[in-house]
Amino acid sequence: MSPRSVFIEARGAILESLGSELSCPFVQAFPVDGASISVLAGPATGLTVSASDAVATRLDELQFDLGEGPCWSALAHRLPVLMDAHADDTEWPTFRRAIAGDAIADRVGAVYAFPLAIGTLDIGAIDLYSDDPSPLTRELLSEASSLADITAWRVLRTIMQDHSQDYDAESIGYSRREVHQATGMIIIQLGVSPEDAELLLRAHAFAGSRTVRDVAKDVVERRLDFATRGND
Repeated sequence: MSPRSVFIEARGAILESLGSELSCPFVQAFPVDGASISVLAGPATGLTVSASDAVATRLDELQFDLGEGPCWSALAHRLPVLMDAHADDTEWPTFRRAIAGDAIADRVGAVYAFPLAIGTLDIGAIDLYSDDPSPLTRELLSEASSLADITAWRVLRTIMQDHSQDYDAESIGYSRREVHQATGMIIIQLGVSPEDAELLLRAHAFAGSRTVRDVAKDVVERRLDFATRGND
């Protein structure tokens, strides 16, 4: 099978997957030994949505516990991050020491982290690990980033399925005009479907422990633009 066919197959698998299955296509599509997908923002912070094996799970645990590592940097900068575990580097010193003293030390030569984000909404990161510290090629980095963009939506749906509490419950009985108006504005801002726009609205409410009504009001009154980072 050609590299392009592998990528297309991985993309299709992600579009059909939710939850624990999401890491598998990355292991199949790229020259890595394992993968994990984690949530790093909102009430679900510190959740490993999917991990291909125990090493991938352990890498997530260490980064959650220490509050540093490639996954945090990838999401903070919204860029792919490469960590050569054997390099003499001053970045993430505590995380590097933790790996060196852990049972997984011989299994991790490199970690590649990719951000999971949609518009202004930070979600988490994908970590790929390999015992070979050689960096991924530019083409593979581009393909992994593309798959990460798709995965962000799947992770968001997983989170909202697992946390189905209605954050608009206190507003029962009010007109949904603002919600519909806000949904339409998000469609224009991001070029997404009505279903995805409403999903983002509810996810933003969940992340901030707010009601959908309040977030919709922020959108309508232009205090919140999903296409622009850094606004509240």
